[in-house]
Amino acid sequence: FVYVGNAESNEVWVLALDRPSGDLTVVEKVGIPGITKPGNSTPMAVSPDRRILYVGTRGEPKIVAGFAIDPASGRLKHLASGPLPDSMAYISTDRTGRYLLGASYPGHKVTVSPIGPPGTVQPAQQILPDHPNAHAILVDAGNRHVLVPTLGNDKVNQFDLDPTTGQLAPASPPSVSVKEKAGPRHFVFHPNGRMVYLLN
Repeated sequence: FVYVGNAESNEVWVLALDRPSGDLTVVEKVGIPGITKPGNSTPMAVSPDRRILYVGTRGEPKIVAGFAIDPASGRLKHLASGPLPDSMAYISTDRTGRYLLGASYPGHKVTVSPIGPPGTVQPAQQILPDHPNAHAILVDAGNRHVLVPTLGNDKVNQFDLDPTTGQLAPASPPSVSVKEKAGPRHFVFHPNGRMVYLLN
């Protein structure tokens, strides 16, 4: 199944993927509860156990909605919604599924919010300011290190994650600079855990 956030209709489209052909067919279109104004961007994250889809909104109110994923049909059922501390360009979970990590492009911040059962995002427990145009955030496979590209100062910020408390602390070094005006945005970890591919 493939999930696509539609900013114009404030819907998540659930699509079935035919693996041999690559064709997609619409299973359902699900609205985000409490959101009526069109034009909200919808950053999304799937829980590590693939049972919950988190859908963030960038307009008002700034919320993240948790949806249970039916493993057989791919259909979504709204569980609960929680607050986001700002408009997020990117959200993801840590490897335990206990924390939602956020990168705020307009708010220039990095955030950590606890996740309570069932799939309910709680108010942010940590807000780190002064990260200009934070664009993405991901934790490594070992759930110990978090990377955040900041387009505004052409850096990739490095954090150590305490998996017990969900607290982020600057790593050593706290950041790596890329070419000036490169504009680091999205990235992925190589499966071997030894490389990162960064889109400028």
